[in-house]
Amino acid sequence: MMEYENKKFELSDLQVDNLLQYAPAFNEEQSENIKHKFYSKTSDKHKRRSMRKTVFAVILAAALLSISVLAYAGVFDLSRIYNMVFGKNGEYLSQYGSVMDGGNESDGIKLNLISAIKDDTKLIIFFSLTDLSDSNRLGDSMEIREWHIDQGTGGNCSIVDYNKDTQTATFMITSMGASTNKTATMSIKSFLEALTFKKDLVQKEIDINTILSDHIAKTIPYSKVKGDWFSGGFAPNSKYSNHDDSLNNLNMLLQDELSIQLTGIDWAEISNMGFTDNEFHIQTKRKTDSFSNIMSMNLLTENGDVAFGSETDIGYGDHEGMKLSGLSLYDEFIFQNIHSISQLEGLMLSMDVAEYGAYHSGDWIATFKVPEPMTKLDISVNRNLILSGHNVFIDKMNISPLGISIKYNSQGIKTEGNTKDTAFVTYKDGTVINLQFISNNSTGDEQTLGFSYPILEIEQIASVNINGIEISIE
Repeated sequence: MMEYENKKFELSDLQVDNLLQYAPAFNEEQSENIKHKFYSKTSDKHKRRSMRKTVFAVILAAALLSISVLAYAGVFDLSRIYNMVFGKNGEYLSQYGSVMDGGNESDGIKLNLISAIKDDTKLIIFFSLTDLSDSNRLGDSMEIREWHIDQGTGGNCSIVDYNKDTQTATFMITSMGASTNKTATMSIKSFLEALTFKKDLVQKEIDINTILSDHIAKTIPYSKVKGDWFSGGFAPNSKYSNHDDSLNNLNMLLQDELSIQLTGIDWAEISNMGFTDNEFHIQTKRKTDSFSNIMSMNLLTENGDVAFGSETDIGYGDHEGMKLSGLSLYDEFIFQNIHSISQLEGLMLSMDVAEYGAYHSGDWIATFKVPEPMTKLDISVNRNLILSGHNVFIDKMNISPLGISIKYNSQGIKTEGNTKDTAFVTYKDGTVINLQFISNNSTGDEQTLGFSYPILEIEQIASVNINGIEISIE
């Protein structure tokens, strides 16, 4: 998923953890287990990242899709929508949600705004897409590829629900960062149809021993191929990582020495295979218009048992379609425990892949009035606290149902990205709730430290503890 025209912003891991809280829920119990494990990071093309993690996030997104169905009759029950997304506390939060309308039609698909909710650190927007044709282009595992909202500092877009009868998919955008804009515009440029997974695609027509008996692959240093685009998938037992110091001495296969078609796949081919650095490598090349991905490779015995699995997948190579697909042109799978051709005798190549449906582009756009921040508590602090490792004076802090924000003057000290600050609240009945660090952002010398919990019932808060300092709520 990509937010175009805003790629200079990137969420930290902690901001991503906060986004995880707003995943759709199956039910109340499951919601508690999964709400912290959902969204993957937004990133630009220069960021090193694990494609396996990206695919896993997509798998998880599909798996977490709520089974409940919204009533699309022009009137939305906000409490039902919020309960579906936020679980047992959704009805409490829905009182702060603003009903919205607006949107347009493009290529026979209608965009409709539903609701929005805002606090000092984030704006959450619900909207739907309805296919007015009989094409069935939408689905419960579709993915919006290019979207943009002209406020905040990045965020994430996730599908919440799909109604097959009305061909309507409902989505949620969480836009991070405070904004004083009175209006905002969101737009969508493209999406992909449903994601499917194919496991254990055995390549019986590929005889690795015969190929290697006639082919000695040439190699090229990793430093010559890494360029501007790199991706990595590293198993726990991989001796490599996505840090250059573990790859600097690695040699890769020279590109395009072979062209071997794959059974069941028409969007990629094997472009080389052979040994380098006493390890067996298989290189694949993806078509430039493909959004599909080879997730893993295994070598199987005649009985179908896994003899060897690739521990490392290194992707590289920019191409025309990469900005949309987020995938590299070449992927090199490394089997670090195969050192000679004799170990390959009688083994068959197998792979797991993820394939998307058709790519669709359009021009869906909606401008809306940004809701006022939710009712919040402005708590007087009037003392020094240790924040981000620095002793700073705090005038007050704000508490909303979505979390706590503390603003202070950083006096020119860069403190962004600190992960050691802690916070928890104590309810009047003695319940203690640990909050999650979400962000540490700055505008000039003004620093905003954010903590979040799925839903805080602000009327029940008796005290807040920041880095061990108790602050009473009067």
